[in-house]
Amino acid sequence: KTFVRVRIPQQDNQARWDATYSSRNERGNVENGENVELDRLNRESEGPSFIREEIKAQFGGRKDLKILELGCGVGTFAFMLLEDGYDLVMTDFSTELVDGYLKPKLRDQGLPEERAFIQDARDLSNLRDRYDVIMLVGTVNEFKDTSVPHAIYKQVYSRLVDGGLFVHIINSHCNDYYQPYRRWTGRFAQNACQIISKCPSLLVQMLKGMTWLRKMFGKRPLVGDNGFHLVFSYYLYQPKHIVSELCSIGFDVVNTVTLNYLKESGAPMKTIDQRAGFAAVRR
Repeated sequence: KTFVRVRIPQQDNQARWDATYSSRNERGNVENGENVELDRLNRESEGPSFIREEIKAQFGGRKDLKILELGCGVGTFAFMLLEDGYDLVMTDFSTELVDGYLKPKLRDQGLPEERAFIQDARDLSNLRDRYDVIMLVGTVNEFKDTSVPHAIYKQVYSRLVDGGLFVHIINSHCNDYYQPYRRWTGRFAQNACQIISKCPSLLVQMLKGMTWLRKMFGKRPLVGDNGFHLVFSYYLYQPKHIVSELCSIGFDVVNTVTLNYLKESGAPMKTIDQRAGFAAVRR
């Protein structure tokens, strides 16, 4: 349990990824280039087998499941499950990616382009359906802000049916994805404001988390985001922290694994990135 968390100022991720995918599309990489290479690396990873196995473990051989993928990127896992015969829609918040890559790829495969649409994973209130399975690969890493995972997981929980499955893969703390926070002056200024405004709240949280107080008063400590953030370095998304977040929202975490991803196609296993995989069921 963590009372003090790291907060990293959020950048304009949508604009950054729109620029990235726009550049790829202009260079013709819809057909050949980074998008295709990234798709290949994803398929060669342990991610596909993890996703398939967790869906089968929860639902057996059913194919009538309604599946949603958030932050699908180039759509590796979404197209993989479409090939398996599932009813799936894919989303990303990059207009360039959805309109310039995913929809053309769906049309090329004879599938309706409406299966891909623009969506911000932090707010799913516009979605009318509830889903049997929701997938989220990465995405929360891009914000480097500890308030984002909690917010997204709450949205996911709200759009799952009872007994629905959340399959989540995230860059873990093992793979050097995170770098030290920039200048100390910015850290100092933000921390000073946080300490002045949130110190009473932190004190209450710490008191409620003390074991001897819980035994005396029979109270459980509060869990989840308490709104107090100090900036020291990039928050490391360790599996135990993700599990704590999911459980605090109401999920039963049924599996946690380490997955290997190749850094380049055909590379030996010593050049892997490690990612953490989670399977959680809505109670």
